[in-house]
Amino acid sequence: MIVHIFIFTMAEFNVISLNCHGFNIGTCRYLRSVAHSADIILLQETWLCDATSSKLNDAFGENYIVHHSSAMVGRPSGGTAILVHKKLGNYTYRIATDNPRLTAVRCQLKSDSDIIIGSVYMPFNDNSVRHYDDFLSVIVVMQGLVNKFYSCNFIFGGDFNTSKLSATRTHDLLNNFCGKIICCGWILSSKVSTIPIIKITLAVTP
Repeated sequence: MIVHIFIFTMAEFNVISLNCHGFNIGTCRYLRSVAHSADIILLQETWLCDATSSKLNDAFGENYIVHHSSAMVGRPSGGTAILVHKKLGNYTYRIATDNPRLTAVRCQLKSDSDIIIGSVYMPFNDNSVRHYDDFLSVIVVMQGLVNKFYSCNFIFGGDFNTSKLSATRTHDLLNNFCGKIICCGWILSSKVSTIPIIKITLAVTP
């Protein structure tokens, strides 16, 4: 199993992003080995439905609050989740996205602006019209969050199924989204075609 993982450290907490390629015993063991210091864990492709998402609670419920979105229709596919360490539980709550490709929470910080954190799984590029439409629908939700919570900082992490070097319409969508933001960094992992973290900092004009 090829695992894409990225660790992003902020002054307040540590964030880990992982494409599970199906949450199972092996994935669980691997996460436990690397996530011992993680405050926020972002998961993609859990391949869990609403009836089986309790596996995340069974594995990490002792220390984490689990927020999961299922995309299961037929064969195992999709699914995003955010695991929030219980020490942040009283300051973090889920935000509705109405899109299983994006799970989001808001973390209320005492010393800084609140942070909106999203776990994103973009569709695989099969060059179809549906792929573009699905990709666009997630961008629209992300932009909606930025517009609604304009005074917050943002972290969108996950598997965007594109790279900075690709010349595709979906790449342009992501670039245009970032271009509208005052500060947006694409941070690449060592794995090809993975953009795990997009950090967005908004400046508020008084």
